[in-house]
Amino acid sequence: MEKPREYELTCVFNVKEDHYPTGLEAVKKILTGFNYQIVKDEDRGNRELAYLINDEDRGHYHLFTFSAQNDGFTKLDEQLKLQAGLLRYLIIKLEAPSKKKPRKPKVKAEEKTTGEV
Repeated sequence: MEKPREYELTCVFNVKEDHYPTGLEAVKKILTGFNYQIVKDEDRGNRELAYLINDEDRGHYHLFTFSAQNDGFTKLDEQLKLQAGLLRYLIIKLEAPSKKKPRKPKVKAEEKTTGEV
């Protein structure tokens, strides 16, 4: 059986009315409905947007880290698009940490000395 991979979902909610609390609960319900395990759930707060989205200049950011068996997110994408208070979202696959030690670059003998030119 394939080992579950971790993904990160960043959501930007509309700050007006009660879009954030209701949208947050809806997104959690969607993730658990697809049997994705939420590993981390982090509120990033209200921030100014880089550009207007649906005539809004501010958004409430929320970050989810979740694990899933596969990366077929077509149905998840469809469900997230239906959320009224969700301005934007982005799903990325997190890379597994490397078990190798980082190699130090070799320094040539000429580079070590700081002699006159």
